[in-house]
This record gives sequence, structure tokens and C-alpha cells, in this order.
Amino acid sequence: IPGPFDVGQIESYNKRTFDPSAMKTFLLQEVQRYNCLLALLKQTKDDLHMAMKGLIVLSPQLESVMNKLVDFKVPSKWLQFYPSMKPLDSWINDLCERIKQLDQWINNETPKVFWLSGF
Repeated sequence: IPGPFDVGQIESYNKRTFDPSAMKTFLLQEVQRYNCLLALLKQTKDDLHMAMKGLIVLSPQLESVMNKLVDFKVPSKWLQFYPSMKPLDSWINDLCERIKQLDQWINNETPKVFWLSGF
């Protein structure tokens, strides 16, 4: 699971570029949304790992997430960040592409073409 985006880096990017302000706002909002999703994914992974070791109790919510993952489905809590009908493997590939696009935007320049279905 990739680490969270550095919001300070994005604010620095926003100051050094000449993007329309709406695009700067959009980038910041997307990064904040993905930071929440990445934190949830990491927490879920850590909780499941600890539950499998017997260090914490497997709550009904955590069991539901585990059952969805076993069935190769995206847990509903994750779908709150971006809804999709895709199975788990496609959803994760999609997530990686979205993160890659945002990372390139932050570290390189504003994309000339946007992957509209990625937002």
C-alpha cells in the first residue's frame, strides 16, 4: 500500500504552477480523498493481520471485510471513496493507476490529457 501524498508538496506545486485555480483545488481535494482511502486500506490490512495472529478480536465489521476480500470483492467501506462495479483485482489496478496519475501530476506537470473515468 503506497504511503499518503504529501499535502505540503501539493501546496508547493500549486504555488509554482500556473494552473487555473479550479484545477489546483481539484488536485488538493483528490489527494485528500486518496489519503483517507490509503489510510483506511493500511488500517484494514493491519487489523486483519493482527486478527489472524489472534492479537485482536475479529469484529463483525472486520469479518465482513475479510469475507469480501476472500470472495474477491471490494469491501463496501472502500467503495465510499470511489464507487465501482469492478472486482477486487481490477479495482486495485484502477487504484494504482489513479495514484500514479496523481503522483505524476504532482511531481511533473499538469497533464495535457485527463483520464476522466479515473476521477
